[in-house]
Amino acid sequence: MSHATTTLPNSRTDERFTEAAGHAPSSLPQLVRRNAAEFGDRVAYRTPASQGRWDSMTWAQVYAVVVEAAAGILELERKLPARQAGQAGFVVGPNSPEHFIAEYALQAVGLTAFPLFSAISTPEMRVTLESYPVSIAFSGSSEATGRLLEATDTLSVERIVQWGTEPIVEDPRVLTFSELRRMGAELLKRRPDAVDELIDAGTLEDIACVILTSGTTGVSKGVLGSNAYMLDVAARYRFVYDAQPFARYLSYLPAAFSVEQYNGLTLAAAVPLDVAFSSSPAAADAEFVTSEATMKYLGPRQWEELRATLPQELLSNPDEIVRRRDEIRRTLGLEHVTGCVTAGGSLGPEVLEFFAQLGLRIRNVYGFAEVGIITSTRDGDPSESVGAPIPSLYGAEQTQLRITEIGEVQVLAGVRCAGYWGDKNKLDLTDDGWLRSGDAGVIENGALHILDRITNIQHLPNGTTFAPQPIEIAAMSSPYFSNFVLIGGHGEDSRIGALVQLNEDAVQRQQSSSDNPSSYQEMVVDQRIEALVVAEVQKLNQTLPSSQRIALVGVLPKPLTVDDGELTRSLKLRRAVVVDRYDELVDAMYERSEAGPVAFSAYVGRDGEGASRNLEGYVNQIRQH
Repeated sequence: MSHATTTLPNSRTDERFTEAAGHAPSSLPQLVRRNAAEFGDRVAYRTPASQGRWDSMTWAQVYAVVVEAAAGILELERKLPARQAGQAGFVVGPNSPEHFIAEYALQAVGLTAFPLFSAISTPEMRVTLESYPVSIAFSGSSEATGRLLEATDTLSVERIVQWGTEPIVEDPRVLTFSELRRMGAELLKRRPDAVDELIDAGTLEDIACVILTSGTTGVSKGVLGSNAYMLDVAARYRFVYDAQPFARYLSYLPAAFSVEQYNGLTLAAAVPLDVAFSSSPAAADAEFVTSEATMKYLGPRQWEELRATLPQELLSNPDEIVRRRDEIRRTLGLEHVTGCVTAGGSLGPEVLEFFAQLGLRIRNVYGFAEVGIITSTRDGDPSESVGAPIPSLYGAEQTQLRITEIGEVQVLAGVRCAGYWGDKNKLDLTDDGWLRSGDAGVIENGALHILDRITNIQHLPNGTTFAPQPIEIAAMSSPYFSNFVLIGGHGEDSRIGALVQLNEDAVQRQQSSSDNPSSYQEMVVDQRIEALVVAEVQKLNQTLPSSQRIALVGVLPKPLTVDDGELTRSLKLRRAVVVDRYDELVDAMYERSEAGPVAFSAYVGRDGEGASRNLEGYVNQIRQH
């Protein structure tokens, strides 16, 4: 096949992704093939080299590797049990070209790609993945390969393909990515069109990938993402970012995270994008700059922290911000950025206004795994809203929202996932076909406002209605808090309490004396820092109705982590786990009349993998002004 750049791809954000002739591809591998044929010499992927330089792969090179890997999978399958319906292939490893190439290759031969978080443990694999029919897995490290092998007593994995430079595990079931490609190249000599014919057969209804839900309330469910679903969500992101052909994107979020599947995997093939892969989370900020990325996705807290790195005297001078706009953008690593997105909360008007002064409009989006993102803020929408429905280009009808009598947000039309893997879980649909979100919200002047999860809305012992999430989001505007968990009363006590995790870096910066605490544990019991916590909560209380003000604070004895099962892999809080584990700190918070340290024991670690430890927190009362 000859690869040469011809015409530019369609840059409109209100049409389906098409080929030059106008045909709309129906699958991700078809889009990768289109990219190789129509602009094969354009950069597809970049990986860090040295001193801020990047090595690159073109779309022609990417497609050639996809085809060889796909053919290699066909060769492997000749010696494996026959495929089952819905069979998938695991992909676990760091963000890299091989990760997405492995997914495209699986899809090219009619398998479903199933990306896993790279830190998934063997016990997690056994619990979460045992019901999935998978015979082939891809791994990006010796450690991940070892965990997959340990889990084969439960999983049906027969072969593991390892990419990268780490030593390969000595096991007959393991082969290198290069060996897989060589096998594929031999097959292609005999049957040059073997993979292309299978790619031709791809449809919008085929399941492209499995995306695990966050698992905030239990075991993650496998959301089945059809090609139509993946392309529709990617088109919505294109609309929100106003992503143009060959825009530069840094892949740094975990590759298995839904946002990375929508953007790094799908949008990158569909627009297409120029994707740079970060070498590590620690290097992401620097590599965002050297890659000259144009698309920026951050949580609300991260946008706030980025702004907070500038001196307060500058932040309070709008004219100076506008005058020094280019300089400030370079300082913040935003020199090349054209599209900004946030999700998972709201940003204060002062934050939105600051970035607008820099020429950047941050779009706040809302959605969930079953539907992807479905709304986005528009110019003029309230800062606390998540905007209006985004056009659905692959749905038979446009997305509709309604609010029920109990205040739940429900969704109809657009394109949603094809359900969950297996028969244990079903989509939560109403009798008339609307999808229940589980979120409480209101629509005001055409803009959706999310209040909280329906299950989180409580009544205090005195009968007062209490929605924690808006207050928790407001609390996170303080740079000194990393997590903030509200407690809606205790027994007959209707006072509202809060469990607080300190932001170590911000607290350290705030303390100017030479005898600053050097560890999180020392911070917890330091009276200067306790005074800072109280002052921040009092500041928050001034913005709240009297019935919703926080009266008690308990400082958590350790940071909440993914490894200890207190946060999901996508860094969402597992509220029930936190409240249950630190119940002794909650008891002390409500029972003590004086401030002071609290020694207690709590389980630390993932369920079944940890142990009880002696810890020390701190409790305090908040004086109401």
